[in-house]
Amino acid sequence: MKHILLKLIIVFLLTATIPPVHGGWFDKKEDPSQKRLVQVEQELTQQRKANDSLSVIIGILGIGCVLLLVIGTALGSKIRRHHEHQP
Repeated sequence: MKHILLKLIIVFLLTATIPPVHGGWFDKKEDPSQKRLVQVEQELTQQRKANDSLSVIIGILGIGCVLLLVIGTALGSKIRRHHEHQP
């Protein structure tokens, strides 16, 4: 039991003496390349949102065109049959 407590005390002392680690690529808080990276990420996010909305619109238009093609084909077939039977 004493060994476990001694080990815990050593671990706590070591963690208290280690300086906090800065996660990321940049050391300075106001790095111009970091600002540029954040700006580019925001632009890419906006472009992705625009592309996603455009792909939804294009998909809906594509489905509408297929439906119109089917309806037009059905109407054309019906009209052709109607005119073939007339003398």
